[in-house]
Amino acid sequence: MPEPELTTLQARPVVAIRRVTTPEKIGDTCREIFGILGPKFAAGEFPMAGPPYARYFSFSPERVELEVGAPVAKPMPSQGEIAAGELPGGRAATLLHVGPYEGLKDAYPRLERWMKEQGHACAGAPFEVYETDPSREPDASKWRTRIYWPVG
Repeated sequence: MPEPELTTLQARPVVAIRRVTTPEKIGDTCREIFGILGPKFAAGEFPMAGPPYARYFSFSPERVELEVGAPVAKPMPSQGEIAAGELPGGRAATLLHVGPYEGLKDAYPRLERWMKEQGHACAGAPFEVYETDPSREPDASKWRTRIYWPVG
């Protein structure tokens, strides 16, 4: 299993949709948002410049506030519920998770422990970058998801 590490990110323009859901409905919420964004990416309305992501602004057993989107080649105007934004630049702790998305719930505590051991404080909302497209790789054991957590 890959080890956590520290990296430096460049800020990147994105388009995304933000929603409030519950932990049990994260997958459904992400699929719903990708269902809205996917056709716009495919049509070239928003030129993707990297794999999609989900960013978690708050997470509790009852409520999750998240944003799902993708980097774009240049800053774009917002369009209805699709908001223009930015993934942050700067230092971030990162951990590669290989396997089904359900395993991500175990990867976060591991990354948090490592951050604490290394003396890094959380400095923003963590996000997951989905490096593997499940429509192209049906074997979930091969899916690659990279977690980034901005640190101070």
